[in-house]
Amino acid sequence: MKCRLPATVRCLSHPSAHVRALSTSVLRDILFLGPIKFNVKQEKRFNGVQGPSHQCLSSSIIDWNKDIEKCLTWEARSRHTTGVSTIFLDAAAKDLGCTISI
Repeated sequence: MKCRLPATVRCLSHPSAHVRALSTSVLRDILFLGPIKFNVKQEKRFNGVQGPSHQCLSSSIIDWNKDIEKCLTWEARSRHTTGVSTIFLDAAAKDLGCTISI
């Protein structure tokens, strides 16, 4: 899921209110989960091929709030650079209780 955050955050600026609402809902559900800690004991191989990249991590904590705020900030900076409005992005960040640092 973490690799999908930037795409989900980009959808917060979509012209369709339905797409924005769905993206906000997904992010709200992720924030509800809170930080997640996971451990992987060893790298798995199947027929000599390494498994998915997440299996290579030893111990990690995913702080969804921090990661979502980073994506929001990146998207806002990108939109400012290109002169595109951030009104929908700002509204979604406020709704999610996140801050955008520009």
